[in-house]
Amino acid sequence: MAIDKKELINTCLQYFDSHYQVTLRIDPNTCIDEEFLDKFFVQFSNIYGIELDDEIKAEIKRRIKASYSFYQDEGGALVGDYDHDFFWYSKLMQEDGYEEYYWQRYKNHLISIQLKKQLENPLSFIVKMTEQFIENSYTLLEGIQVALKLLC
Repeated sequence: MAIDKKELINTCLQYFDSHYQVTLRIDPNTCIDEEFLDKFFVQFSNIYGIELDDEIKAEIKRRIKASYSFYQDEGGALVGDYDHDFFWYSKLMQEDGYEEYYWQRYKNHLISIQLKKQLENPLSFIVKMTEQFIENSYTLLEGIQVALKLLC
């Protein structure tokens, strides 16, 4: 029986998530590197009796690095005039199999930074909220909406 490639990759990624969470509990300093991934593939093959080919391993590694790794190598900068397709993102979203990894993670990262800034001084935040609530005679729902605006 042939296994669907996409299903196999998704199953492997789900297993990796569980494996990684358990590993982090044992050693919080765990780093996802080539050695860690190679050991994971051996363990996956031993448990499920499925030998992953190089193409599937490369795709799984790419997705794992996209989902779990924050390290960025040094890169280059674009300078000067250049011909640029300003609709690159719209075209990318229309491609079959396109999945967003970085945008959602970046959005969550920005929101968490903003929340941390607002909540660094919780008393200040509570005072601001109370003042807004009293000044404007908000209903509870309106008060919650204002609180969310202040947080974001």
